Amino acid sequence: MKHISPDSGTGLDRYLGKNVLARVVSDLLNPLFLSPLVIFIISWILQLPALTTFLVTSAALIFYTIIPLILAFYLIRTKHIISLDLPVRETRSRLYIYSIISAFVLFLIFLFNLESLDPLIVIISAIYFINPIISLLINFSWKISIHTGALASAGAILLGLTFFYPSLASLNSYIFSLTILFLLLPVMVWSRYRLSVHTLPELLGGIVTGFGLTIIELFLFNNLW
Repeated sequence: MKHISPDSGTGLDRYLGKNVLARVVSDLLNPLFLSPLVIFIISWILQLPALTTFLVTSAALIFYTIIPLILAFYLIRTKHIISLDLPVRETRSRLYIYSIISAFVLFLIFLFNLESLDPLIVIISAIYFINPIISLLINFSWKISIHTGALASAGAILLGLTFFYPSLASLNSYIFSLTILFLLLPVMVWSRYRLSVHTLPELLGGIVTGFGLTIIELFLFNNLW
């Protein structure tokens, strides 16, 4: 695995730079925070019991956010990656693999507790396990944006309720999906481009990959499950 030169270390000034707003947007909508939020929203739409919603969201926070974040800081400390932006394509694979393993463990936990959960929760966890695998394969030759991909996937999940789970479609799911796809996603594109982390093709590649894969997976799970 390629190591980053010690000269590539980051400080607060380098981290924030002159693009404070872009940095705030990028960090608030970080993929590590999006997945638990989506799980919580889906649990709320499904009207799961409060305790179940709490447990499911807490598990998502542990396996989608806390564990990958700890590992990311470890990789930064050991100079395997420069920052959470992951600007160097060749150094992304290790964090991808760690995140995939963590997501797979959560998928198994949800799957083994299917009787007490709605199948849609398990399906969402499967999507959050499968998408990073495909993104990792793409990353071997092309660096697409994880940020725009994750945000597009979140929008696709909520929009997919309309097409594949009409009984769950509601004004709330419309509002959430449209807000993500037509408001937050363009802001994210601006943010990542402004921070010079990605080119426009890489940002659009993330959107197409995240949205397209998620819609396809929802279609397949809806017909096969």
